[in-house]
Order: sequence, then structure tokens, then C-alpha cells
Amino acid sequence: MKFFKEIISVSKMLAEKYREKLNITGVNILHASGKDAQQSVFHFHIHLIPRYPDDGLDLWFHKYPRHKVRLEEVAEKIMGEET
Repeated sequence: MKFFKEIISVSKMLAEKYREKLNITGVNILHASGKDAQQSVFHFHIHLIPRYPDDGLDLWFHKYPRHKVRLEEVAEKIMGEET
């Protein structure tokens, strides 16, 4: 857990440095895990994506078809006992 706290701390520090030095107005922090998440380098890493007003980059899913998912069922699978 300490490792992840350090990763987040460094990410926050870099994001603040981006704001200061690159005059960005926002930052997305992205981690892709697995081939289907479009991970191309198979070790842990994160991307800090600098954002500017009207940069045209849309990382949210609302443009893509949504699969019908029952959140209760997903939560039950995640939290349920091992079978």
C-alpha cells in the first residue's frame, strides 16, 4: 500500500508542476491494465495527460455504446465468496 501512496504523491507533485510550467488547466491520470484496456507495455505505469481548454480530447465513455450492466450483480461477484 505504501508503494501506491508514493505513486499518487509523485503524480500529484508532477501534475502541480505541469500546471505551473505548462500552464495547463487540468490533468488526467490514466492507468491501463491488460491488453483489452489498450496496455501496450506490460509493467505498471501511469500516464499524466496535460489538459487545456477546448483541447478536443475526450476520455469519457459517453460516446461509446454502453453494455447493460447490473451494478448489483457486479458488486456481488466482486464481494462474494470464492467458489
